[in-house]
Amino acid sequence: MYSVNRVEDIYLLIFGYKCGVNRDMIEELSNFLLDFRVFVNKEFKYKSDADWCRLIRFYSSGDSHSIQLFAKVFKKYLDKKHIANSIEF
Repeated sequence: MYSVNRVEDIYLLIFGYKCGVNRDMIEELSNFLLDFRVFVNKEFKYKSDADWCRLIRFYSSGDSHSIQLFAKVFKKYLDKKHIANSIEF
């Protein structure tokens, strides 16, 4: 249904989901996204605070690589947090 060809598309899907969830879930989702942002900044050893989407785009060599890099970093994040993941990219 949705064409996801680059990391920015993933970001927009998450943003849209965040806009549509009920108020009870917004705080939990916001905390998750903030934690992921901190993780990505540490993963790329970025001294300032940048959005995860921008960092992944910066370190990727193109659209398809940005999806692959997101998958790699996101799986690493899930492993670190001991979150079971059955996500296939």
